[in-house]
Amino acid sequence: MLPQIHSYTHHFLQRYNERFLHNDKLEANEIAGLFFIRNPMPFPIKIYE
Repeated sequence: MLPQIHSYTHHFLQRYNERFLHNDKLEANEIAGLFFIRNPMPFPIKIYE
């Protein structure tokens, strides 16, 4: 498996909230938590030599 680092900007979380959550009272950490709960990344990448 290939180690990965994913970076999500404040703008991304803000737009995710506007498009999917529709809740202006959430903080960035709460939005990120909901994003990861709703979008688990179950497909690891395999590297073949």
